[in-house]
Amino acid sequence: GEPTLNTNLGPVIRGIKRMTQIPVVVLTNGTLLTRKAVRRDLLAADIVVPSLDAVRTAVFKKVNRPHPSLAADKIVRGLVQFRKEFKGQIWLEVMLVKGVNDSLADIRDLKAAAAAINPDRIHLNTVVRPPAESWAGPLSARELERARRALGPKAEVVAAFSTKSASSGPQSGLSLSRLKAGLEGDIATLVRRRPVTAEDISLCLGRPGPDVLKALRSLVELGRIRAVSHGRRTFYEPAK
Repeated sequence: GEPTLNTNLGPVIRGIKRMTQIPVVVLTNGTLLTRKAVRRDLLAADIVVPSLDAVRTAVFKKVNRPHPSLAADKIVRGLVQFRKEFKGQIWLEVMLVKGVNDSLADIRDLKAAAAAINPDRIHLNTVVRPPAESWAGPLSARELERARRALGPKAEVVAAFSTKSASSGPQSGLSLSRLKAGLEGDIATLVRRRPVTAEDISLCLGRPGPDVLKALRSLVELGRIRAVSHGRRTFYEPAK
C-alpha cells in the first residue's frame, strides 16, 4: 500500500535506521507530500521515490484515476517543497502509457515539472505487466529512449524487476512438505498484489528458480492462480 498513509511512518523509518546501516528507500505516489507532517516523516529516509506520470489535468485523470480531491499541480508543488526540505536523494518515477501520456506536449510538461522538483534521477518506465485495461499499452524501446533524451541527462530507462533469480537453498530444519506449502502460500499472497513473473518471485522470496516453478505449476493446477502472457513474458495473477 501507500506508505505515507501510515501515521507511524516516521517512527518506523527512524527505528529501521537504528537497526541497520542499509539505506531506507520509500516508494510513494507523492500525493500526500502537500502535508507538512508527511514531509517531516520522510526526512529520515535516505531515498524517496515519488511517482509523477502526468501534469495536465485530463491526462493525469486518465493515467492515474485519482481521487477527485487530488490535482497534479498540487502534487508537483508538494514535491517542490519536499525537495527544499529533504537532504537525501529523490528519484522521480515516470510511467509512460502509449497514446495516453507520451506525447511531445506531455513530455515537455513532465520535463518542466522535473526541473522545478530537481530530482537526483528520473526513472522512466512503461507498461511491462498485464494492465488493468486492454488499451494501456507499452512504449517501444526506441520510444522510451526518445523520451529519455527529451527529459534530459538525469533520466534513465529502468526495468520493473531484475531477472536474476535467487539461488539460496531451503532453510535447514524444515521439512520439504512444509517448505512447499509455505512457498505456495507466499506466492499466492504475492500475486494478489500485482502480476509477477517466476523470476520476480524467486528474487522477492529468495527461493531457487526450480522450486518456484514447481510451486507455480501446482498453484495453476489447483486453480488458485493463472498464467498470462504479456509481451514476451509470462506473468502470474489470481485466477478469475
